Amino acid sequence: MTVRPPCSITARLMLPDCDFPHLAIPRPVDGTDDPRGRRRLKGILQSHATMLREALFKLRYQRFVPEVDVEVRLVPFAPQMKLYILNRRLALQDFYVTEEGTIPLPPDREEVAIYDAYGTGPL
Repeated sequence: MTVRPPCSITARLMLPDCDFPHLAIPRPVDGTDDPRGRRRLKGILQSHATMLREALFKLRYQRFVPEVDVEVRLVPFAPQMKLYILNRRLALQDFYVTEEGTIPLPPDREEVAIYDAYGTGPL
């Protein structure tokens, strides 16, 4: 029986630069530039990227993999699709669908109608 050595993990994330004021999504339905929506998105993206990074480095710490490399790049546009590649093979590819919805924005939780790609519905 051949025992394969554990493989390294490389993660590359391309995320929208939420400081860029002209992202296609999220954007208010009324067409105004409301930076609160971008700040909300920035918080969500930072949280998810941090959780992914911590989970991958925990695998290294627990010696399940010998090496982990995580790189996050910000781009001045909202990605139109999600793409997951595992072990250099395509694992999932799907387009984001832009939908109209409402979100509560700080400081007073005002409900604002926006266009966004929620990415949480059935595939």
